[in-house]
Amino acid sequence: SRHESTILTPEDFALIRPWLPVEFQQLKIKCIYNSAIDISGIDRVECSLKGHNGTIVVWRSRYPEKVFGGFMDVDWTKYHGYFNSTRAFLFSVTNKEKYEMKDKYGIKEDGDVGWFDKTYGLGFGKDLTMNVNKFFGYCDPCYYDFESASKLTGGSEWSCERMEIYAFVR
Repeated sequence: SRHESTILTPEDFALIRPWLPVEFQQLKIKCIYNSAIDISGIDRVECSLKGHNGTIVVWRSRYPEKVFGGFMDVDWTKYHGYFNSTRAFLFSVTNKEKYEMKDKYGIKEDGDVGWFDKTYGLGFGKDLTMNVNKFFGYCDPCYYDFESASKLTGGSEWSCERMEIYAFVR
């Protein structure tokens, strides 16, 4: 079915769920975009994201294969460019780790925690970005607390094999 993940297993969802803010932990998760099924491109991704406060974006990279992503608690499409969230985070399913924002730089008030651009794609700060039209991404530890690009995505530039987006429903 369209709503089944081709990236995450039930065990992966169980790993991520306790990391979510409390009000999201008990909600159902619905797949709203799956690159294996849906038409690719930023227009389709934007259409899927619109109106959702609370999404999980998951990627699987190639060579080496890594599964990673992030949680954003605000509607991506309300903004063009950078925006803030105090509860966004990145995660690695491969490493079974959650990466919080770096408090030591005061980033929670900085406003660069997430971004959305209709011509390019979406990103978690400057740390993890994805060109949805080219299925290519960049990774640079900047605002979130992960050690290195190779640990999260396999390198500072990464090729996306698959992308899924999930929204929360009551």
